[in-house]
Amino acid sequence: MAIAKADGVSLSFDPTGVPYVAFADGAFTNKFSVKRVADGKGTYVGEGGKMFGTSATFNSVSAVFPISENDVWCAHFNNTNKVAVPRRGLNLAHFDGSAWTNGVAIAGREPASYANGVFGRTINGVPYLYVYGTKTSKVPSHISLYKLDGGNWTTIFENLEVLGTDGQPVGGYSAFFSDFDIASDGTVYLLFCVLFNAADDYQIGVVKYDPATGKQVIVGGVKTDTINMTSSTTASMALDSNDVPYVSISYKDGDVMKTAVRHIDSKTKTWSELVTLASNSNFSDIVFAEDGTGYIVTRETVGEDTKYVLYSTAK
Repeated sequence: MAIAKADGVSLSFDPTGVPYVAFADGAFTNKFSVKRVADGKGTYVGEGGKMFGTSATFNSVSAVFPISENDVWCAHFNNTNKVAVPRRGLNLAHFDGSAWTNGVAIAGREPASYANGVFGRTINGVPYLYVYGTKTSKVPSHISLYKLDGGNWTTIFENLEVLGTDGQPVGGYSAFFSDFDIASDGTVYLLFCVLFNAADDYQIGVVKYDPATGKQVIVGGVKTDTINMTSSTTASMALDSNDVPYVSISYKDGDVMKTAVRHIDSKTKTWSELVTLASNSNFSDIVFAEDGTGYIVTRETVGEDTKYVLYSTAK
């Protein structure tokens, strides 16, 4: 089950189906906390506010992985000075049944690397942690992917260089969004907004990456249609039960924010036309459940009211 991504909050389920939520806890000056939700009531995992804080203006997405009540992982962007994790770096914390331990190291990861985007998915029972970071004075922009294996986090790739249409590393990354999913054969699909063709404008693209060979393929080609890439553009990606990539995009069309969806056509192997789901929508996230049902959650504004709306492929 994919872990939800919105406003610094993440949701996941333990093997028995009990939900866990990680969030920047206002009761503790935006320090991260995790709650377990059972019988309609949320209770802190350990104590609240035992992780580091995030920014009041920039809530990095977090990831939570509840293996059991006494084995919970949480990863998030750290915005606190004078702590064990460099500011803007990744805080990977673990709860062992009695207390939270911050700053758990991952082999191969530079602690000073930024963690602007932190996403998680549990796929076929295996937790995966994806971290995107912008360039620092010492560390280049990077994309890294890890998985939890036997209680330890191992590296699938670190500082991946994304290649453009000319086969050369792309000239820049956008911090607007990024996403990932993993196919049944272990192939990694990565959603980016980058300078794919050395142009002046960022473009949406999905890269198919084989960890065994390091080979990259831009799936269906770069999306060069009428979408105007701005700081308000967001996107999400997921694979259906047949490993077909679907992308939901929230973007500005003229003066109206819209959310639309598209997928790779099985016959043409190219991207389908955009199908609009909602107007006045500035966020969307797409997932597929284990039974194959697809879901897209959007954040829509009607008048002065803002609400989350759930769309589904179920009949």
